[in-house]
Amino acid sequence: MSSLVETELALVGTDNLGLHWPHIASWVIEALQRSSNRYNVADIYNALATSKMVAFAIYKDGKIVAVCVAEIAEFPSCKSLSIVIMVGKDREEWLHHLTEIEEFGRKQNCEIIEAWARPGWERVLPDWKKTHVLLEKKL
Repeated sequence: MSSLVETELALVGTDNLGLHWPHIASWVIEALQRSSNRYNVADIYNALATSKMVAFAIYKDGKIVAVCVAEIAEFPSCKSLSIVIMVGKDREEWLHHLTEIEEFGRKQNCEIIEAWARPGWERVLPDWKKTHVLLEKKL
């Protein structure tokens, strides 16, 4: 049964990174432990501190229940809001905030939103089209 407590989305940028980072760092670390070695926690912090990435913290009862980290990727023909990390608990209580993240992308003149995600996200985001699969092998 879903909780009656509302969740709230907060944009984490350079101006409020110091306030949010102590609360989102553990979520970032958790997500990075399940991914490749593209980024470490210092990379994410530095990208947030220099506006190369943005984060969205989702709060419930004053505690973070999910974190999304994204970067704007500029290609010759379009701009994309590229989700680097999306991690949380009780997903059904906060996944609706993805529409606000999409709206953020639109306001940044992004034409697409994309995510390199674990296979389970394909079932959760049925309105997203699978165009590629990222496969990795450690050497």
